[in-house]
Amino acid sequence: MIFILILLSVRAVSCDDGTAVVYVGDSVITREMADRRAAAGTAVSSASSLSDEDKEAARDEAFDRAVLALIAEQVCLNEAERLGLDGTEAVLLETERLYARMIEAVESYVRVSYPNLEREEMDEQIDSLLKVIGESRESYLETARRSALISALEAYWMEHSPDPSDEEVRQYYDELYSEQKELFDADENEFESAMLNRKLVVYRPRDLKLIRKAEFLFSDEVAAFLRQARQLGVSNADKQIMDQYHALADEVEPVYEDLLSGKISFTEVLEGLKEGSSSQVNYFNPESTRFAADYYDRANAFTRIGEISTAYIIPNGYAVLEYYGDIPAGSMPPEEAAESIRALIREESSKAYLTKMKQDLLDQAEIRFVSDGQ
Repeated sequence: MIFILILLSVRAVSCDDGTAVVYVGDSVITREMADRRAAAGTAVSSASSLSDEDKEAARDEAFDRAVLALIAEQVCLNEAERLGLDGTEAVLLETERLYARMIEAVESYVRVSYPNLEREEMDEQIDSLLKVIGESRESYLETARRSALISALEAYWMEHSPDPSDEEVRQYYDELYSEQKELFDADENEFESAMLNRKLVVYRPRDLKLIRKAEFLFSDEVAAFLRQARQLGVSNADKQIMDQYHALADEVEPVYEDLLSGKISFTEVLEGLKEGSSSQVNYFNPESTRFAADYYDRANAFTRIGEISTAYIIPNGYAVLEYYGDIPAGSMPPEEAAESIRALIREESSKAYLTKMKQDLLDQAEIRFVSDGQ
């Protein structure tokens, strides 16, 4: 409330855009900064349906919000600079990344209307557009710097945040176990979904088989052709589709034979089909209800880790399964889950923790409003 009362007197002062509105420590927030932030944050004041008085009130309200937001940011920037975070390579790189993304967004907007501009002409259009909206490359770079520096401060705070106590970790574990037992016992698919989404699972109601799947797919052109044939109801569509499956089978068969003979590993096949896919697994239990019959029958028949299924037809090619491993039913011991739980507690409490740290800074900051134009 005190801030707002002071802002009312600040607004009343007639001054140039570059005139100081408020000092945060030794840092200054100018009217130009507040006006630019206010303009970016609202469009209400220009609405034609509003009276002049309402427009003025909306502009004043936007100005107040902008000043308060800039104050809150500046106390964080001052603290980040005090800690020496402003000169770090991480902040410099993040500033460059954010700035480039902002300029790319403007360029994409320009290219909608002028797709064939040369580099020099595009730069001129970007500069013109920025000027129209009251911005510049310099102001964009400053915005990027501020954002990168505040992110660095938040990361610093989180890195130095207090670890959850053993009691908090144990309480979290007990609550998570109780919650998962009730949920997973009632619905098998919830258990498998939690596993697939890489959530921390401390209660496992069923044994699970780990299954990897290699998909040998039609080319994009063939897939498009088959999709069209099905949609148009071509008289000999079934024959054309089977012809394509036969052609693809000729490519898959040598790879499959190499798999069976051990000449090539399933991991190598997966990585050859799609880089990084060898780490992707599915979770199967005979009580699962989310698998198609072809997948279910093969996964259910596996008896030995490393076993490979027969190839089977999928809508856009062929698939082969591998029995990759097991996860037994039971519970994860609290000590085994402790580190993951600590990370979860930090993540879940991070928003409240960062809000508190920022408020503490704001409470301790030296803030001086300039209400006399001096």
